Amino acid sequence: MSGSGVELKISEMPAVSSVAGSEMIELVQDGQNRRATVDQILRIGSAVAAQVHSHAIADVSGLSTALDAKAPKGAATASGLTVSAQARLLGRWSSGAGAIEEVRLGAGLTLTGDLIEAAGVGAGVTSIGGLDGAVSSEDLAGLFGGGDLLYPAAGAMARTVVEYAFRQRMLGPDGAEQVRVEATPAAVEYWRMGGAIAGAGPFMMAWSDSQADVPAVFGAKGKGSVILANGAGPMLEAMEGGVNRQVDAPVQVRGGSRDYVTHPGIYVGSQRRLWMGVDGKRILEVRADALGAGDAVALAIAATADTAKLVAEGTATNVSMYQEVKGTGSFTFGNSAGNFLLLLPPSSGAAANYLTMRAGQSGTSPELGLFPLNDVPLSIMPYGRANMAGGLVMGGYAFRFSGTGFADFTLLSTQSGVHWHDGSTISTAAVTLPAAPSAGQIMEFSSSAAITTLTVTPGAGHTVVGAPTSLTAGVGFRLKFISNSVNAWVRV
Repeated sequence: MSGSGVELKISEMPAVSSVAGSEMIELVQDGQNRRATVDQILRIGSAVAAQVHSHAIADVSGLSTALDAKAPKGAATASGLTVSAQARLLGRWSSGAGAIEEVRLGAGLTLTGDLIEAAGVGAGVTSIGGLDGAVSSEDLAGLFGGGDLLYPAAGAMARTVVEYAFRQRMLGPDGAEQVRVEATPAAVEYWRMGGAIAGAGPFMMAWSDSQADVPAVFGAKGKGSVILANGAGPMLEAMEGGVNRQVDAPVQVRGGSRDYVTHPGIYVGSQRRLWMGVDGKRILEVRADALGAGDAVALAIAATADTAKLVAEGTATNVSMYQEVKGTGSFTFGNSAGNFLLLLPPSSGAAANYLTMRAGQSGTSPELGLFPLNDVPLSIMPYGRANMAGGLVMGGYAFRFSGTGFADFTLLSTQSGVHWHDGSTISTAAVTLPAAPSAGQIMEFSSSAAITTLTVTPGAGHTVVGAPTSLTAGVGFRLKFISNSVNAWVRV
């Protein structure tokens, strides 16, 4: 630049503080130095038409390959991308691949700084799709305020929709209440339910995180019964005495007073049979032949706990007991030491005559008889034998019958004598007296037939005085034991 005789480079000139539109600037035009205002220069720039040149990336050799290999770098704020408004996300909501699009935040979501939060969820909800009727703000207040916590740190109760609904109630499609779950303050025991694999069965059980043993309580209102059932129908009904059963459950567990009608216990329905078993095998069956009779058999334990009684009870004044075996089975009585009574049916055919026993009142004797025919004789025979081999003891007397050979046998000190019986003369008979008789004890001997040879042998250390060696039919004798220094059986 020149004009004052001094040539200066533009870079050597001092910088201006500010430029006004009327100030002059030197420029070269048509080979000569000329002046122009700042406004003139700016008007010239605005008059120049913009020129745009369009080219595809493929027109520039190697540019497409270089861009594909270039990894994005730098923060999103430096990417050069812009959005139309605040609270917009970049992504793609249109189907398929394509250009980046803006994604808006829905209701209940806020963008605070670089964090997306769910704020106020449930606060404005007045109904839930799929449920009839409106849900009050009280029911839904603060449902999600604490996330998935049951009791947030702030102390306000929070529930998921399902948890809160169960705490209150569940309604059916018509709005009628179906389920209500009551809250127990400070509860430590609760119900636990879960599914199962095929064949195992889902479960429902009483549980506690702090208690080792937790009872399960199933109840009914008032005197209603509690019923367990499966898809085929009721299986078990627990009920209070005096309440009509609601269903024909096969088994009923009932409480009540001891009046033989509402007696506490286990009852069956109209099938009239109740049985107990082990491993699927029946071991005991209780059957009712008629309903409404009120008769029963009771098993009672004596107060001393050493005697059990099988008792017939019922509403009638007198209730009999009938016991029966199947087919031609036998009836056996015994204890742990063995059997002591065996009752058998006839060897063939049905029973027509049977034994009767009757106790005697004061001053009368008990009776052993036959029923119903009085002209049928009473036979007393050992089981499986046609005669009384081994004899019979009745009333302290030992009876010896034909068929035994009347061999020698020993009397007991608790017995009173011997009677021999046969239809013809007995050739030989023998008896040994008790080994330890009491002083003054008397033994009596008789026979329905004559005995040719009779042998009476004393016990060890004793003697016999006056005993006969034969016996006439229908004629007997007596021996008395004399103790002290004699120790002898003497005929009297």
